[in-house]
Amino acid sequence: MNKFDKAAGLLKARNIDGWLISCNEDSDIHSTYFLGIKSHARHFILIDANGNHQVLAVEMEAPMIRKALDQAKMKVNVRVYKSGEEMLSFLKELTAKPRIAVNFGEDSLQQPTAYADYIRAGELQSLQKIAPKTDFVSAADLIMAMRGVKTPEELKALREAVKMTLDIFEAIPKWVKVGMTEREVMAKLHYEFFKIGEPSFEAIVASCENSADPHHNSSARKIAKGVFLVDAGLRYEQMSSDITWTYWIGGNPPQDFLDAYHALMAAKKISNQYMKAGGETAVPDQKCREYLASKGYDHKKLFIHGLGHALGYEVHDIGARVSSVAPKNSVFEENAVYSNEPGLYWQEKWGIRLEDDIIIKKGGCEQVSYNPVDPILF
Repeated sequence: MNKFDKAAGLLKARNIDGWLISCNEDSDIHSTYFLGIKSHARHFILIDANGNHQVLAVEMEAPMIRKALDQAKMKVNVRVYKSGEEMLSFLKELTAKPRIAVNFGEDSLQQPTAYADYIRAGELQSLQKIAPKTDFVSAADLIMAMRGVKTPEELKALREAVKMTLDIFEAIPKWVKVGMTEREVMAKLHYEFFKIGEPSFEAIVASCENSADPHHNSSARKIAKGVFLVDAGLRYEQMSSDITWTYWIGGNPPQDFLDAYHALMAAKKISNQYMKAGGETAVPDQKCREYLASKGYDHKKLFIHGLGHALGYEVHDIGARVSSVAPKNSVFEENAVYSNEPGLYWQEKWGIRLEDDIIIKKGGCEQVSYNPVDPILF
């Protein structure tokens, strides 16, 4: 079943007439999610509960949209507007329905609906003026239903994305040299990803003390001997990998680095046991922290983020975070995808993170990627 038809079924089940996606200059990732290509000019997608799906696009982009939809064998009517007045006229026709879902979250600063916040406030106000009798409702529930649990095709794509990412990670010691800058390494990683797909996010390349910042921005700093952390991923067939390896450059690492590395590896194996369908998402993080504490690490000070996050079309995808403070009613769903990424960080010294990609299964999980049992030295 293609995405349009799946979404139409969800609309019918919820008594919603259509789902309108408004996108301009890549403002809503759901445009590419449904069309399979990037359409940069202002366009609209109406997913219709009765299957009368439509795209409203500018003349210069309509042909490529038609080609992409035809290639994917999706029956969608692509209409062209040539002026602002014509666009508004078409929109008035498309939205002449009792209930239309649009991409906004409700109470998104206090409720987990921010992932739906793509439509701009001014656009929503305009739609409400164009169609004053239409009830515009949040599409958050639709987005969760579409993207929270992965299809067999998506899981296959994830495994392929991970395999190709690991091939690139395994080759890093062959071409990274002391004296290169972090951004030069990032550029090379992105080049390799673009040859087969695209980067799923801007790669994190961190040398020495920069590795102590989990979201370090790759910089002009030159690679030096010591800790070398790479956090990167590939989006392939609309599924994203997200892997972090921590290497050591130049000679043998000190014992405290090796001890921390092996403690994180052991903690990851323990936490994996609790990443299973129906399990509480707080528990893996708690078990990881308990183990690190048993080895003498102050996890409150040194492990400064949650254990993992949902993974999929976006690198931080739809689903509950794997955190010790997650509510008890937050549970893993079968065939959801998550990262497992314990880390320890010493400011002004170095940090270590070992991140793998996980598929949630009944009674356990499938670890799709791997981290080296011992740190790679080069």
